[in-house]
Amino acid sequence: MNNQENLDIPHPDPVWKMDKYSIKQRREFIKDTILDAKPNTVTTLVCHSKREIMLLNKAFTKGLKSKAAAKNFTLEFAVYTA
Repeated sequence: MNNQENLDIPHPDPVWKMDKYSIKQRREFIKDTILDAKPNTVTTLVCHSKREIMLLNKAFTKGLKSKAAAKNFTLEFAVYTA
């Protein structure tokens, strides 16, 4: 088993550009992240700008929030700084 298999990261790149995706695609992305997460965990999505965080927050609907709450899962957003 190599180190890549040991990581519990659902996507290979930790920084995403959300501007190019529709709101439906962003909702699917968040939904997949919640479904892939283990209960009682915290996941941080790292974005390039505050605008992308705003776009993800807009896509994070009440239904998705309740799915996350049912798993006691926390989804955090952060801005990537070099």
